[in-house]
Amino acid sequence: MKSKLCMRNKFFSVGMIIILMLFIIACGGGGGGDTPPAPITYNISGTVSGAVVNGVTITLTGAATASITTDSSGVYSFPGLANGSYTVTPSLTGYTFTPTSTAETVSGANITGTNFVATAVSIAFTQADLTGTWHLYALNTSDSDNASWWRAIFTVDSSGNVTFLSGLHSDGDTTIPAPGTVTMTINSSGVITITGSGNTGDHWTMASNKKFIAGTTTSGGGGSDKNTISILQKEVPGTTYSSADVQNKSLVYHHLMVGTDKKWIYGAETTNATGTITNTSETTPSGTTSYGPTGVTLSVNSSGIVTMDGDMAAFQGFLSADKKTIVGTWRAADSYHLMIIQVTGQTYAAGLLPAGTWVSHMLATGVGVAFWARFTDTCTGSGVITFSDWVDSNGGSAPAGSHTGSISSSGTVTVAESPSFHGQASDDGKFMVATQTVTTGAYSLQVNTH
Repeated sequence: MKSKLCMRNKFFSVGMIIILMLFIIACGGGGGGDTPPAPITYNISGTVSGAVVNGVTITLTGAATASITTDSSGVYSFPGLANGSYTVTPSLTGYTFTPTSTAETVSGANITGTNFVATAVSIAFTQADLTGTWHLYALNTSDSDNASWWRAIFTVDSSGNVTFLSGLHSDGDTTIPAPGTVTMTINSSGVITITGSGNTGDHWTMASNKKFIAGTTTSGGGGSDKNTISILQKEVPGTTYSSADVQNKSLVYHHLMVGTDKKWIYGAETTNATGTITNTSETTPSGTTSYGPTGVTLSVNSSGIVTMDGDMAAFQGFLSADKKTIVGTWRAADSYHLMIIQVTGQTYAAGLLPAGTWVSHMLATGVGVAFWARFTDTCTGSGVITFSDWVDSNGGSAPAGSHTGSISSSGTVTVAESPSFHGQASDDGKFMVATQTVTTGAYSLQVNTH
């Protein structure tokens, strides 16, 4: 009896010990397992001012690495930094910064006032930038509905002599100017002078990527002067094209129609693994609609020539060397079309438009409306846009006052004072394409070079 009692006491003692051990473990060993306090961290912050403030990339290296962009006021901040040595470096294509970078040491306190001043890089153009092979797409309209388009491929030599390799007018005419009858020269600011074309008011400008040109012209013929907008893209030797360049892409397009139909159109679409297009939205002056697959397939050949099938079989365009922009024309009955398609996917610093100067080229159409305009847009860096150097074929004047522009992370540009304005920044940020109703019944396509 005594032996059994001892055994029960022994088992009881062992059980109590196990329970106590579990209790101690669960309680963190008597308080020794308390969560340690979070380490104290600090931040480095500052501001970018000068020629550009919004969208500047600020890179942190050293004891930690990170990258952020400045907001619309030029402000940035790196939080959560431990004590240590760091280097802060600003960057944005087209700008230099003073200082180029700053070394900072975090030691028990936040660091503020790590500031930089931005200066725009002056880009000089030379005749060598114009020398090469160009693809031209032009849209023409007039008050008397003398509408048409023209597309051509030509070369420019080092002296500015133009040799046309091919040309096609919307009426089927393939006549091209004789070699040496047209010359093109460019000044250091990127303004192109054309002689021998038979046109008046030629004013073309080259984008700072030196592969894209936009311009306006008054061209004669057909019993009426025609107002023209021209878009040119440069061939880059060694560029190869394949079907993959237009497959599985997200696209934004801007499009002007002249002739029987007069309106602008912009929209968004995607292509699948075979290049078949699905429209996700389309907006006209009448509003926005959404619809499914069009059954149209986008194709590109080894030379960069872009075509479509189905009800877009008349379309022909050219894909830029960076594979991001297609410019093309086509005719449907008595309506004539110029379309600029941009491949999206780039991420932009959303907010107010950054500082910069743009040369804008516009063609407008409507019932009894046909004119071109060119002007300079200057943005202060806080989104405020002012207009200068305004010239148009009707002798008009620039819009009064200033406007405020914004850009989304996908590159969509809007203007607060012009609700119909819809733009898309190029992938490299060197040009922008937009549509807008400039006045009641006047529909325009605008291309800005930067």
